[in-house]
Amino acid sequence: MNLSGLIYFVTVADCGSYTKAAQQLFVTQPALSRQIAALEDELGKPVFIRKSKSIELTPAGEICLKEARLIIEHCNDLRSKVHQLNGELDIAYCSGMSVISDVLEVIYSRYNGIHINLSCVQPSKIPALLAEGKADLVIALDMVFKRSPDVEAIPLSDEEICVFVPEGHRLALRESVEISELASENFIMGERSMGPEGVDYTVELCSKAGFRPNSLCYVNDIQSALYMVGAGQGVGIAVSYAENLNIPGVKCLHISGATLPVKIVLAHNITNHNHIIPPLMNTIRKQMLVKRIKNRQKVN
Repeated sequence: MNLSGLIYFVTVADCGSYTKAAQQLFVTQPALSRQIAALEDELGKPVFIRKSKSIELTPAGEICLKEARLIIEHCNDLRSKVHQLNGELDIAYCSGMSVISDVLEVIYSRYNGIHINLSCVQPSKIPALLAEGKADLVIALDMVFKRSPDVEAIPLSDEEICVFVPEGHRLALRESVEISELASENFIMGERSMGPEGVDYTVELCSKAGFRPNSLCYVNDIQSALYMVGAGQGVGIAVSYAENLNIPGVKCLHISGATLPVKIVLAHNITNHNHIIPPLMNTIRKQMLVKRIKNRQKVN
């Protein structure tokens, strides 16, 4: 019996569906089913009754659910208490999000001598890191947390959905394009493991313009996508912060009518009891508010 297996079990119970739980956990349904089967083997009893369109907990599953929640909570408490003793913070972030420098500056100014463990991870791994207590804070896109009710987040920066084209592309001298102008292009797409929200939005955006993106190839990180774009192999749709990666040979263009609001946020799980987090979140919230006011004053 392991912690990940218990987290998978609780997620299936909460979702009432293997399919929905697999989507929330960003794992395949067979992998999820294996975890549940292993748990049932150890318990010697089934935990779910499968019906045609739903699942129900067995009596053993009811007991397991109550105890599993306590175990997960105790494990999160244990990590938090150890971190508090050491003055530690585990922070995960997604590649290209340069706003992390601002966050680190605030943390170090408030907590002298604190030890910070930084991890650059794929967007799809962020929710699980928070749920399992493996990250105290994360810096990611707000869309990543749509299925995470226990997450509190504060905005760090406003972003937009853009198209990235090779510098020699026919549209490269433009500042913005209509999505319909890309109908004949090859697209460099991200694997769903990177984050299904971004993939779904790209497909939806193209569908509204009357075409499906011609997917030339699939990659599992944003750098790889932009390197492929820079090599002239296609175009890619990504959030504007990806421009911070400074990949050579790539031009970032606005998309007319792409109205999806996107924000980079600083988030934590409300069940995390690290005493540093609440005052730190308040401080960063105030700092970002001041920064936004100053930026507005500059514009005006």
